[in-house]
Amino acid sequence: MAKIIIQLGQCSHFQKGCSRCIDECPMQLLKFDFPAQNGDITIEQEMCIECRNCEVTCPPKVIKVKSTE
Repeated sequence: MAKIIIQLGQCSHFQKGCSRCIDECPMQLLKFDFPAQNGDITIEQEMCIECRNCEVTCPPKVIKVKSTE
């Protein structure tokens, strides 16, 4: 299991319609069904395989994947 931490205030999804992290997740775990806001959001993902595709493909580098095990 991993924690996916996203700095929403700098996220390109809300500012420019970017969806690279969503498109690159092989487990299809990332969904932006929460309103745009400032600050960070942490998503606990039991199904995350920690491939870090979301972290690597994020243009502004605002995603961090942290192992919880």
